[in-house]
Amino acid sequence: FFDLGFHRRLPVKRSGPQRIKAGSFQDIRARVDGSDAVVRTTQSDDSLDVAISIAPASWSRSKHVIELSYTAKHQFLVYPDFEDLNQDISGEWPIPIDRASVELNFPGGIPSSAGISADTGSSTDFRFDCVRTNLPSGVRFETSHEIPPNDRLFVSARFYPRGYFVSNVEEDGIRAVLENHPLLYPWIVFLE
Repeated sequence: FFDLGFHRRLPVKRSGPQRIKAGSFQDIRARVDGSDAVVRTTQSDDSLDVAISIAPASWSRSKHVIELSYTAKHQFLVYPDFEDLNQDISGEWPIPIDRASVELNFPGGIPSSAGISADTGSSTDFRFDCVRTNLPSGVRFETSHEIPPNDRLFVSARFYPRGYFVSNVEEDGIRAVLENHPLLYPWIVFLE
C-alpha cells in the first residue's frame, strides 16, 4: 500500500474574517519505525502534501509506526471572545489504524478556562473515547481502540479569553504584544 511512500494531506486553512493569515506548517519531520525518514512537501492553495519515504525505497508488508511532527501556525479562528481550533489529526484512510495519538504543545501552557477534546469516528458519527494525558505545556490524546477505515482522530479546542494563543500583534495576541513591547506590561496591569 505504501510502496510509493506514505502521504499525508494537511488542509491549508485560508485567511478570512476570523483568521488574519492563512494557516501554515513548519519544521516538518517524520520517523518510521524509530528511524528518521525523508520528507518532501508540495503545497497547493488548499492543501499541503507531506510525502514520507524510507530507505530502501519500498516499504515492507507489515505494520509500521509513523511519527509525523510539525509546527502549525495560524490554525485558530479568532472570534470576539474566544479562539477556536478544529483539526482532523489522522486523516481518513482506506485501511485501519491500530492506534493514533496527538500531542498539542503550547509554549505558555494551557489556560484553566480552555476546553480541549478529541474524538474518533466520522463527522456525523463520533465518540469522545480518547485517553487524555495532561502534559507540562499541553495535552496528549491517544485512541483507545483501532480506528476503522475512513474514520479519523479529530481535535477540538476553544480558548478563553481571546488573545491567549494568537501568535502576533496583528492578531491581537496579548503574549505577542508583551514579548515585542515588554515595557508596556506595567501600563497594561495598571489599566486593567
